[in-house]
Amino acid sequence: MTRASQLGRVLHSYDRDMLVEASLRQYNGIQFSGVIYCHEIDAVVGKAIDDLELLCKVLDPADVQDLVYYLPL
Repeated sequence: MTRASQLGRVLHSYDRDMLVEASLRQYNGIQFSGVIYCHEIDAVVGKAIDDLELLCKVLDPADVQDLVYYLPL
């Protein structure tokens, strides 16, 4: 997550540990570039790609800063 933030990249993950890390950073006031999370069981690849594409088109990096977005939308 730190490396993604250094590069100014939003992180997409199926890993629940990323939710824990994002929560800790939010609680402690540590900035991060944002996380887009999708639970493995809820993941339908085509839908996840469509949702990611939509988010990329409508959101600026500042809109995702320090937030967690959940897929599917």
